[in-house]
Amino acid sequence: MQILHAWVALNIITGLPGLFAEQTFLYYFSMMNLSWAIINEVVVIWIDQHIKKRTFIEKGKEEQQKIGRHVENMLFANIWLDAAYVLAGISLSLFSVPSHPNLFLAFSWSVILQGSALLILDNFFFFKHLQNRKSSF
Repeated sequence: MQILHAWVALNIITGLPGLFAEQTFLYYFSMMNLSWAIINEVVVIWIDQHIKKRTFIEKGKEEQQKIGRHVENMLFANIWLDAAYVLAGISLSLFSVPSHPNLFLAFSWSVILQGSALLILDNFFFFKHLQNRKSSF
């Protein structure tokens, strides 16, 4: 979770100064990244509440394997969702509205950035989870 908290912090630190730009690409890009930071932090808090290490340890081996498969499925679904974000961002950049090019390009690049970063992180967590599962069972 520390990696995700760091990603949120990076989005906030880099996003805040951009809000002082006047409706430029940087302004919209920063605004979208700050929005992503809020969403990502809510997800991190939910995951922290959802997964408690001590409750996992107290479970029997069969229940631990069931939880492990659940986590695996969640990460796998997230990987596909992240890829969809990247594709949506690319589509948004290709079909931006000419009357608001800064808005659409900034939002599309933000979605591409967020989707790519989450795709990398979720793949890392997925393969780390598989390694841990193989070594523990």
